[in-house]
Amino acid sequence: MCKIDPRVQPYLFEIGYERWSKAYSKVKRSMVMTSNIAESINVANKDARELLIMRLLECMINLLQQWNNKNRKSAMETFTELGKKYDKLIRENLIASEQMTVRPATEQLYTVLEGGKAKYNVP
Repeated sequence: MCKIDPRVQPYLFEIGYERWSKAYSKVKRSMVMTSNIAESINVANKDARELLIMRLLECMINLLQQWNNKNRKSAMETFTELGKKYDKLIRENLIASEQMTVRPATEQLYTVLEGGKAKYNVP
């Protein structure tokens, strides 16, 4: 910035970091893009942050499992017409997924088999 206008640097130092730097801002970060899921997790785990790391992770896992179960139940009870194109695509993917099997390759890696042939490995 100094190459563009040398008056900028002294001006920014004069007004203070908190007026122009997100890192020093004293206001809530409402103008910063964040994901809703990150915000939701932060709010839900507010009290759990004081716990030891393993307890914190357990709380987060439980929270995500609860959310997934609630959303799965809601999704199963929802009947929305997507249109012929997407209904066909979902049906094809469902049939393909039912023909896939998974077997452990290592302790942390699994092999996805499609039609008896290894398709890819997933963690």
